[in-house]
Amino acid sequence: MTNRLSIAVLAGAAACLALAAVLHLTSADLKHGFFSRSLGIDETIPAGEAIDVKVAPPQPGKFGDHLRSLLRLGSRQHEDDRGGRITNRPSPNDKEALDLGVPLTYFAMQSEARFMKDLDEALAEITAIRSQIARTAEFRGYGPVTVAGTGLLALVAAEAQARWLPDPTHSIVAYLVLWSATAALSLVLVGVEMVTRSRTIHSGLAQEMIWTAVEQFLPAAAAGLLMTTVLLLYAPATAWMLPGLWQVVFSLGVFASARFLPRATFAVGVWYLGTGLACLAFASQQHVFSPWLMGLPFGLGQLFASAVLLWNQQLDDAQLQQS
Repeated sequence: MTNRLSIAVLAGAAACLALAAVLHLTSADLKHGFFSRSLGIDETIPAGEAIDVKVAPPQPGKFGDHLRSLLRLGSRQHEDDRGGRITNRPSPNDKEALDLGVPLTYFAMQSEARFMKDLDEALAEITAIRSQIARTAEFRGYGPVTVAGTGLLALVAAEAQARWLPDPTHSIVAYLVLWSATAALSLVLVGVEMVTRSRTIHSGLAQEMIWTAVEQFLPAAAAGLLMTTVLLLYAPATAWMLPGLWQVVFSLGVFASARFLPRATFAVGVWYLGTGLACLAFASQQHVFSPWLMGLPFGLGQLFASAVLLWNQQLDDAQLQQS
């Protein structure tokens, strides 16, 4: 049932004098509140009952203006039995609600629940727009220097393995710890700079841009982690394939991210895919878990990625100076 607050004017003859008028207010279904600070009205209309409200304009003038102010500003939401907010908007065909002897267009009250729903919808649309912009804009949160640093870190890890872990086949756990720690440290370095650069470069869209970058690479990282776990637990004899598989999985993350990075980033993905397949194809028993099967592909690959980012950054700076 549509809630209705029926209003009728019983006395309003003094339209241009500072005399009182009386509003006869009736609630057909629920308890309503009727409030106007300027006219000193604060009344409660019980459900199914009627009350008379005396309206006294503060000074001589056009009574209809005061009445319109009352009807526009004076309504409070009422509460239903469940504690929710309800308001009413009479139809323009409702003569009892609108026939006030003054040129009123309609009597409208907007509920808090409706307002919050509209607000939520507006915020959702804004979030969707921001996310769409973040997905189509070029992400500049990766710093060339830090990316190059992760490549050097991979070369250092390979040298450390060559010195202190010459035969990883008998110590696969130590091998995993070494390269997992290298990957984790690289992730922290890139992540910290990604946040700081994004807040500086992308400003208000920083959060959306960061999440988009993480969202693109996260599936590949999760797949690599799960694949490693399954191979070690259920097919340890195939663990020699891990370096090649890691590079292939990393290439998938690069390909997924390339659409909002410089175009040449696609070539970086091709590099990792090629080196991963080469490791799977040509790794023999003598070269299983060789430190350079990880050190060279990731070391040179990250240096390549750093060069791409640096070149694109210089190109953008040159275009800004020209404009």
